[in-house]
Amino acid sequence: MLSKQFGKRSVEAIIVGIYVGGTSLTRRPVRSLFGLKMKFGTNGWSIGTEQFKHKSKQASINRCSETGGNGGGISRHLGGSKSFVEHAMDLSKTLQRTPTAFDIFCKTHVNKEGKCVDSRAQAVYDAMLNMVETASQKLPDGSQPSPLDMDAMYFEASGGEKKKRVYGLGSHASSMYQESLCSGATSAPPPPSASTVPPEIVSEMEGMKKKMTDLEEQNQSLLQQNQKLMRQMRHEWKRMRMMIQSGPGQTSQPQEDEEDHDEDDDDDEDDYDL
Repeated sequence: MLSKQFGKRSVEAIIVGIYVGGTSLTRRPVRSLFGLKMKFGTNGWSIGTEQFKHKSKQASINRCSETGGNGGGISRHLGGSKSFVEHAMDLSKTLQRTPTAFDIFCKTHVNKEGKCVDSRAQAVYDAMLNMVETASQKLPDGSQPSPLDMDAMYFEASGGEKKKRVYGLGSHASSMYQESLCSGATSAPPPPSASTVPPEIVSEMEGMKKKMTDLEEQNQSLLQQNQKLMRQMRHEWKRMRMMIQSGPGQTSQPQEDEEDHDEDDDDDEDDYDL
């Protein structure tokens, strides 16, 4: 099983390496037993070949690379030994609210004098301020812009997701941008912010909202009219049912008898006078 996965020479190197490493006589590396041509797995490259040297050199360059670009320096932060999650918890107590991504970035990448720790942090800080200023301006129709989504704006200003990470947030990025980081995309687009929505679309959305409000009011008025009509129909139905149960002419008959009786009394009085 091991020979199929790693190759015969690799299995021998592993076995001899375990044996040599376990003795007290020598601590020679495994590589010295087989020279520089020992295979590592089945990926087609060997120690000492030009392909291996190129990959090793490129890996060393990547480890020492400046993530902010050439001349940007090694990325730094002011977080110290605390994790970014702990910094977020401290900020929530200080601010009495849930901290935004930009709050955490400022806490860990901007010092008390307002200076950023490196050029990349300064670029993200400036981009974020410009986006906030642009999104806070009034719309052409004079209406106020929608509330700012600071987390989405920071996601855009920081360059988005790269290798499951977001610059300036450390391990806390996985909880703030869970959907974006778990989607598997190399650069998941952030939710639209106020600065990315065209004014005509905002105006159209406001118009649709007003139409929906008008329709709700009309439906409420029709509902009240229907309820009133139903009450009237119930009342009329009860009246007709009572008339049917009591029989025709019974309600008016007593009044006619009383009128006839009054007329007879008047005739008797006339006869007495004569």
